[in-house]
Amino acid sequence: MKNAKTLNENPFIAGVTYPHHAGMMNIDHSSYMNAVIECLSNIKSLSNYLLMKYGTFDIEKQPLCVAYSCLLFDLLRTTEKYIKPDLFKEIIGKLNPLFEGNHAADPKEFIIFIIETLHKELCPPSNNNNEIDFVQQELNSQNEQKMLKDFLIDMKLNETIISNFFYGVNREVVRCNCCNRSKYSFQNFYLLNFSLKKVKEYKMRKIGGAGWFNNLVLNLYDAFECEQEEEKLVGDNAIYCKYCKKLITGVYKLNIYSMPNILIIILDRGENNKDFKEEFRIDEILDFNNKNIIFNPNSYKRFYLCGIITHLGVSGNEGHYISYCRNSPNDSFICYNDAAVSPVSIFDAMSTKISVNEYENKTPYILFYHYMK
Repeated sequence: MKNAKTLNENPFIAGVTYPHHAGMMNIDHSSYMNAVIECLSNIKSLSNYLLMKYGTFDIEKQPLCVAYSCLLFDLLRTTEKYIKPDLFKEIIGKLNPLFEGNHAADPKEFIIFIIETLHKELCPPSNNNNEIDFVQQELNSQNEQKMLKDFLIDMKLNETIISNFFYGVNREVVRCNCCNRSKYSFQNFYLLNFSLKKVKEYKMRKIGGAGWFNNLVLNLYDAFECEQEEEKLVGDNAIYCKYCKKLITGVYKLNIYSMPNILIIILDRGENNKDFKEEFRIDEILDFNNKNIIFNPNSYKRFYLCGIITHLGVSGNEGHYISYCRNSPNDSFICYNDAAVSPVSIFDAMSTKISVNEYENKTPYILFYHYMK
């Protein structure tokens, strides 16, 4: 991708600033890709790490690391108003057919691809055969503290810069209503997907009453509470209890055990935004210190909004994606609309527009939060 001389250059000779002011040309409906890359590239510590490793990755074993670090080099060092990420798009198309050609894709799927693939390529080779599952790792010990200790040891063995930044931990409990015994498990997560329709239904049950739900105001704290609401396991969701040796009703409870350094939140409005057509309030600062939301008291508790991917239009296939980024709580937001880059107010970055003409909709879709020291 680069000649050896270029690869061995020090990427910090001319300095790198954040948030940067370079856009990315839209190549074959690639606004989904551009929006994600702009948000990720403005995570200063992560980009600095990959730039420091620039030129050291193995093109055969680490093709995404090579492609992504070269893209960062070009994006953060260019003196032009925008770059053309054609080579990067070609590489990711070869790695994943979902992003090949000129069809639009979902930025959520692209984030998943980037995080999972970078982690896999950076994971220590000796541990690749024993790598813990990204989505679910269930440990069958009876002692919850031992389970957690073993789980965290497995995480440490597979530690990368990606897991350090993006991985949180969920704690799950399933309790049998017959013998009252519980089964515990822990699993990684690197994004939280909130169904706004489900959040609204939860809030309506919580407050009770009727007749004024059209004015209901929902926010992220409601979403976190909804995500951890106790769920009854009955009917088709009944569980098999190995102690009772039969299908039985039970209770499922998820706790967010610890938060990641970078918290990624998906605001899911349903297919083509059909399930939830209202405004959802975005918090510039998330503060969980006085909220019963995080199970581990030593986890990160305060976060600031550092990136937003916003959808324009009626659906992913017919719409367009832009991003808003800042690098610290004191920075103003910058809007990245493919090749066009401009400063915007916090109000503009966080705003939602639900229009009678659905093609004029402006809905925040993916939020990036960075922990506050």
